[in-house]
Parts: sequence; structure tokens; C-alpha cells
Amino acid sequence: MKRLNLILVLSVVFQIHLCAQMPVIWTVDGDSIVAREVSYFQDTATKVVQYLNFRLKWQDIDRQEIFSIKLADESMHYLYQPLYDDDKNLDQMKRYINGHRDGYKGSRRNAFLLGFASGAATMVLPPDRFYAAPLIPLTAVICIGKFSPVKMPLIDDASYIEGYRQRRKSQNIKEALWGGLSGLLVGATGSYLIYGWGIN
Repeated sequence: MKRLNLILVLSVVFQIHLCAQMPVIWTVDGDSIVAREVSYFQDTATKVVQYLNFRLKWQDIDRQEIFSIKLADESMHYLYQPLYDDDKNLDQMKRYINGHRDGYKGSRRNAFLLGFASGAATMVLPPDRFYAAPLIPLTAVICIGKFSPVKMPLIDDASYIEGYRQRRKSQNIKEALWGGLSGLLVGATGSYLIYGWGIN
């Protein structure tokens, strides 16, 4: 048993080490794509960059969608080029992407719990009115996305704050959606138990 646990731990450590040495593509939207290999990114004449995903299939990504590529040797290649006069310059985009990265790190527990509570509250609906149940968590998700406050870091930079705020909002919406779906399942079960079985 100890040998099996040791093998599992070593395989996990190996996978983490392997992922740390793989190229990472950062998009202008602040998302990251871990790839096995990236090609055609140094040829400025090509409009498409290809990368090898974990299923060993080559995929295309538009060059204009890529902000930077970090290779396995830790070298960084910036592909971002402003297209219009009001686009961010390279330094502003670096700070914007840094805001996105840091936005991943914040807690999303409250958004999940609010979504879950709104979904679970649907158990008060009788089965013949349960068709309206998805509206309750959906309303909660919309409110969380529109009105939920985002605790901002103490960094006085407009580009960074814009990236951070956008990522936190999208993360809160995703978590609220997952919480709402989970709560809806609980609400449906509760409604069936209360009304279907006659348990008060």
C-alpha cells in the first residue's frame, strides 16, 4: 500500500513538473493555454499560430488573439501589436494581463454560496410550479455579475485594475452559476420530498 501511495505521489509531482516546463500562451483576454509545443509564432507573416494540445492535436489560434508566449526555457515572446489608436500599448497590456492573473487568485466562495442558496430556495415551489425554478438562481447570477463588489488590490494603475476587475467578475459569475445549478438540484430533491412524498 505504501508503495502504491509513493507511486501516486511521484506521478503527481512529475505531472506538475512537466506542466511547469511546457509553453504557456497568454491571450489578450487574459486567459492562459498550456501547450505541449508552439510553432509558427516567430514568423510575423503568418496570421495563425499553431499549438499542440494535451490530446496531441494541433490547434490554430489567431495571432492577434495572443498577447505573449512563455516557452519552456522561460523566455518570453510578446506577439501583441496595437491595431487602433485607442488600443493599449505593450506596457499597459502587460499590466492588464497581470491584473487578470491576480484576479484568478481571489476567493470565489461567497459567489458560490449565494448561487447555491438561491438554487436551494426553489424547494419551496410545488412540483406543478417548478418550471419557474431556474429563474431564481439565474436572477442571482445576474445580480452577482452586475452588482457584486470586487475587493480591489492596493495598486494604483488603471490597466491593472481593469484586468483584475474583469477577471473577478467573470470568476464570480462562473462560481455563482455552478452554485446555482448545484442548489437547483438540491431544491428539486427537496421539493419532491416535501410535496411528492407528503413530508412536512
